[in-house]
Amino acid sequence: MNREDSVIPANVEKPVIPAQDGPDQPVDLVKLEPCRWIVGEQRTALAVKCRWLYEDGGTAEGIAQEIGRSKSFVARLIVEAGGTMRPPTNQPKRHPVPRAELVVELRRRYELGASSEDLARPDIGSGRYVRTLLREAGTTLRKGGGVSLAQQARGRRIACQPLVTMPGHDQLMDQDRSPVGPDEPPVTPLYVTDLEERRAWGLQFWQRYQDGESTAALAAAIGRPRGFVVKLIAEVGGTFPRKRTPEECRELGDRLRRDYERGLTIAELATPDVGSEAYVGSLLRDAGTLMRPSQRRRKVVAENVRGRSVPPQDTPMTEVAGFTSTTVGTGEAETLSDMWDRINHGPRTGGMP
Repeated sequence: MNREDSVIPANVEKPVIPAQDGPDQPVDLVKLEPCRWIVGEQRTALAVKCRWLYEDGGTAEGIAQEIGRSKSFVARLIVEAGGTMRPPTNQPKRHPVPRAELVVELRRRYELGASSEDLARPDIGSGRYVRTLLREAGTTLRKGGGVSLAQQARGRRIACQPLVTMPGHDQLMDQDRSPVGPDEPPVTPLYVTDLEERRAWGLQFWQRYQDGESTAALAAAIGRPRGFVVKLIAEVGGTFPRKRTPEECRELGDRLRRDYERGLTIAELATPDVGSEAYVGSLLRDAGTLMRPSQRRRKVVAENVRGRSVPPQDTPMTEVAGFTSTTVGTGEAETLSDMWDRINHGPRTGGMP
């Protein structure tokens, strides 16, 4: 706001325009000095002239140019003279296509390699607004989304790594697997916009997920975010198990504990409907299960706890100093593995110790 707009003298009254004014009476507007206060009769006369010109069809911008002041200052003078400002003539932006179709078109062009700044138009909005529409459409934005793929690849070549999981990749010729040019987007599922190809990817991911492969492993295989794999699976109607409640986790942990104490391993308990081995192990520990050491852990303990003086786990107990135990009723030498199984699972004939 200019200095002259900040304070309006209290003794200035709104002037009344004479009734006989007309276009034949010239109105001279003198260009004002930049930092000069306009008060009293001079301000009143200037306000009357500005109102007459404005109501005769002039614009606030044109009057402001003539007197060398801002548009807001001219509007204030017109209001002080009893005038009324006309409503703005500019209409709000209207997109040439519906919002849903616009979002689909923006996403298609963005995944083909265009940047958000390339998609920004006066009838659509800025690049920031375009990125907002792309996020609403579930688009995975590239790092530096304001730069197109062609600009990112200028001066270098984008090497398209062979994707062994890509449908029909084994049938591609060698020239089709070569690195792409600087103006071509890499051939990865992230930039595939054809519905049939996206469906093929989604069905493949869904089948591999049902076979026990995690979404994180699938994402690592193609070098894309895990959310992209989840999105493709959801597009073909795939579902994911809902998060278990604490009560369901306790019930599942008790059931896994019973199976584990019967002799099943964690790998056997880690089925696709239950979860990974790490998840099964956490459920067993929460249920208070006495975990058996794995074969790898037995080897590490045997080699590191007492050094190399510890005998291998299959060494008969009669050969270890201080141990004279043998398997009950058989007379055979008992190994460390046999002793551990006997302690945890009872004699081999059945039953608990």
